[in-house]
Amino acid sequence: MSRLPQVVLFARSAREVSALELEVFLEESRDRAVDLEVTGSLMLLHSGARPTAFVQWLEGPSGAVRDLEDEFSNQPFLDSSRTLVRAHPQSRVYASWGVTRRLATDRQIVKALERFPPEQ
Repeated sequence: MSRLPQVVLFARSAREVSALELEVFLEESRDRAVDLEVTGSLMLLHSGARPTAFVQWLEGPSGAVRDLEDEFSNQPFLDSSRTLVRAHPQSRVYASWGVTRRLATDRQIVKALERFPPEQ
């Protein structure tokens, strides 16, 4: 039995995201993940009223994870995304798809990212 890929992506907001744009992005992300049998989480990191960074955790069939990884990377309101983790664990971490919001300062985000060297 082959293991499902797991990818964790990070991107900063390239600009302020409108409430409508964010709502559409969250709804489309959830719908696509469910349709493609991908589980995981989309975390919005806030330092104020609007998200300043995004972390997306994807796990599921290889082609589906690649598709969602590309869609995340190509969002017009995100700066270039960075892969933090690429693995093939024995089992899924998430049972379904979810969205979380966390307050985080830029300093906290930078400190957390220092634990993940850039991909070669």
